[in-house]
Amino acid sequence: MRQMKIAFESAVLDDNNMGLETYARNLLESFSAMNKLDQIYTIHYKPQADNFYADKNEVLVPHYPFYLSKVFGIPAAIKKCNPDLVHFPVHRCDDFLSYFFNRNIKKVLTIHDLIPFFYNDKQGFQMTHLWMPMLRIAHAHNVRIITVSENTRKDCEKYLHIPKEKIRVIHPGADPLFVPRKDKDTVKERVRVKTGISGPFIFYTGSLLPRKNIRRLIEAFILIKRKNYPHKLVIGGNPKSCFEDVKEIINQEIIQKDVLFTGYLKKDDLVDMYNAADLFVYPSLYEGFGSPPLEAMACGTPVVVSNTSSLPEVVGDAGKLIDPYNTKDLADAIEELILDEGYRDELSRKGFARSQLFTWERAGKETWKVYEEIVKKEGTGDLD
Repeated sequence: MRQMKIAFESAVLDDNNMGLETYARNLLESFSAMNKLDQIYTIHYKPQADNFYADKNEVLVPHYPFYLSKVFGIPAAIKKCNPDLVHFPVHRCDDFLSYFFNRNIKKVLTIHDLIPFFYNDKQGFQMTHLWMPMLRIAHAHNVRIITVSENTRKDCEKYLHIPKEKIRVIHPGADPLFVPRKDKDTVKERVRVKTGISGPFIFYTGSLLPRKNIRRLIEAFILIKRKNYPHKLVIGGNPKSCFEDVKEIINQEIIQKDVLFTGYLKKDDLVDMYNAADLFVYPSLYEGFGSPPLEAMACGTPVVVSNTSSLPEVVGDAGKLIDPYNTKDLADAIEELILDEGYRDELSRKGFARSQLFTWERAGKETWKVYEEIVKKEGTGDLD
């Protein structure tokens, strides 16, 4: 087979959207480890200061006035690149004209979740009213779909009516940076110096949107504190991002000094937080995949997660599953792990072992295999 020419729309790296940026960045890094970078052409808007693109074929989107670069720039850059295939690693409304103007170029689209379909979460007009119709446009133009979980695949079948055979499930990996730290005392001291947090704590990190179920997590924590456990609840995020119902409950006297926000955490600091925590809790109502629990397990931290959407698929039997709509169920699970050191150790071992099943090396190889299958097919644009 001749060498392929793959366009990879990496504009998400310009947006600093942590979850989606992590997916695109790690996938490109896995292609680098496979010695495939000479076949990849990254398409995006502006040069990056971190030299990420230094060893990559880079195609910058042409500049047009006003919003036109967002609408017409990507199709123009794809046309200039003239690849065998273009991969959109995230569904963005800005890309929709590519399905018309680059009709004869084969396409792969990664769908991470259907969150804008299920939850508004104050995401703005574009995400609320345009995202889903444009996703249907993409499907109508015969695009091969990658989903990051079986749960998202089932959602795509049910709500977008995409045939199962048109979808490939490829799980993301955990960043290799997330590992157990051997000297826990040193880690805890480092956390104390940087954040002022000391003593036992329960950890959550992620966005503070309503579907993340932070209010119910805090309600469960109140039940814990009523039993005089010494633990704090540490939330990796900015309290200014909280919605009013969360701000209101945090001000209750029983927990006022024990719910702590770290603000933005760099990756090295996040690894320390996972390692220093007694347990990690993730009561989200809906996820497309669920990277934070995977990262926690990779650090050897026992996890408590929702029994909904993709989370059981990620955690398996290596974590404590709870009903995220039941505050008492969540509080009981937290208390069980606080009291039972043997159970914590068991989940720590099982969680770490399970995390090793999710690697970017495997994700990269499986994604490349999808590229090869599509490019091999006769005819342009036809993926049937």
